[in-house]
Amino acid sequence: MDIMAPRSTAGTEVSVRKVGNGVLLEPIEKKFDVKAWRARLDAWGAKEFLPEGRPEQPQWTLDDDVTFD
Repeated sequence: MDIMAPRSTAGTEVSVRKVGNGVLLEPIEKKFDVKAWRARLDAWGAKEFLPEGRPEQPQWTLDDDVTFD
């Protein structure tokens, strides 16, 4: 298929993903609204999730004895 051939789709942007052995181009309907997304998260209670921030994580230790079987 010639992807440079004219198409009658609305919009100026597409989403590209691999499907099987081919590539699927799907028109993007609208821009992602970050403010609306954050408002939905807040409505679901996201403000109460980790109010003090992420807990401190334990220090990683390097193990020099690494083997791959």
